[in-house]
Amino acid sequence: MSSVKALKWIAAGLTVALVIVGLVIFEHGSGRSTVAAAGALSGSTPYVPVTRGPMLRTIRVGGTLAAVHFSGVSAPALRGARFQLTIVRVAPAGTHVQAGDVVAEFDRQQQKQNFDDHQAAYNDQNDAILKRQAELKIEREKQLSDLQKAKADVESQKLENRRNEIVSKIDAEKNQEALAEAEATLKMQQETLDLRQASAVAEIKLLEIKRDREKLAMDQARINYDRLVVKSQVPGMVVYQPFWKSSKIGTVQEGDQVWPGLVFMQIVDTTAMAMRAHVNQLDAKYIQAGRSAEIHLDAYPDARLQGRVENLSPLGQSGNYGDKMRSFTMRFSLQGSDPRLIPDISASADVEVSRVPDALLVPRGAVARLAGGDYVWVHSEKGLERRQVTLGGFNDVNWAITGGVKEGEMVSVMVPADAQENKK
Repeated sequence: MSSVKALKWIAAGLTVALVIVGLVIFEHGSGRSTVAAAGALSGSTPYVPVTRGPMLRTIRVGGTLAAVHFSGVSAPALRGARFQLTIVRVAPAGTHVQAGDVVAEFDRQQQKQNFDDHQAAYNDQNDAILKRQAELKIEREKQLSDLQKAKADVESQKLENRRNEIVSKIDAEKNQEALAEAEATLKMQQETLDLRQASAVAEIKLLEIKRDREKLAMDQARINYDRLVVKSQVPGMVVYQPFWKSSKIGTVQEGDQVWPGLVFMQIVDTTAMAMRAHVNQLDAKYIQAGRSAEIHLDAYPDARLQGRVENLSPLGQSGNYGDKMRSFTMRFSLQGSDPRLIPDISASADVEVSRVPDALLVPRGAVARLAGGDYVWVHSEKGLERRQVTLGGFNDVNWAITGGVKEGEMVSVMVPADAQENKK
């Protein structure tokens, strides 16, 4: 028990020692912080020199990249069919393809089955035509034989009728009746032959129509079979287009079912890209077509591309913050090419709205507007000297000074607290 009590006392002593050390360190640190703060407050006002250089004012807008030249890839429209198509193979997004390369393939089993069925039916119809033509040929030969027999009977009865002058009256009448019957039979055989010939032609024509219908269906199935393999029409990079899938928006995958005519892919020419952006109505008045811009890619901070404002929509649309704030669509062209340029990635553009090629520059916080004009505070041997200046253009960082200070003079970066200012 004594050893346990000893351990407890030792632990308590260590705890008290640690608390005392912590208090000492805290007091020492607080004293140093207080001294440092007092030194900062009592120190001199920070100054910067008046510099000379170009003063550039820009407006930043955000948007996305888009291809200038592209070719849409859609699910093929099949002849004589209107049903969803199943994708069995698709080129990966980002793949570079050439004209004629396969970029997608749909399930072709049904079209192959249709082709085989119609081809079999076509061959059957063709065989049926040949068979029927042979049968009709045999029938026609028999009919021609009957016709020749009827003609022979007529000639025979005519010869018998020449003997009517020397035979009895009864035999003469019988000969006349036999001739009339033979002529009627000949006429009937001739008409029957003509009718059977017309019927045979119509029958063969009907069979040919059925055969040609199967041939058309067979060709149609073959064309559909070929259409289900989609090839690129132009060289470029594969970019998936989002579309509505079941209950959400997505991109194409193997096994998806799509309707004919749906555009699910684009082949884009990455050597010619553009940027689409929106600018609010307050900044739109400073932007004009033809102004230069520097394009930044959000995914690649080190990428810098030169661009140009190609057009600005004359009609505004409702902005994200209500109907009263309008935004305008604008398009930039990009100079040069970069393998990192792909459609739909986010980007920003710094549009140059004004430039002073050679100006004296001071920080914006150094200028104050008092009752008499615009002033800065210049550091001199006598201390801070308030000096009136003439302002030029400005940007987010600096004012351009056209008069009142000289290059190299030191100005306060902050307006003195005792100045009655209305900071500009």
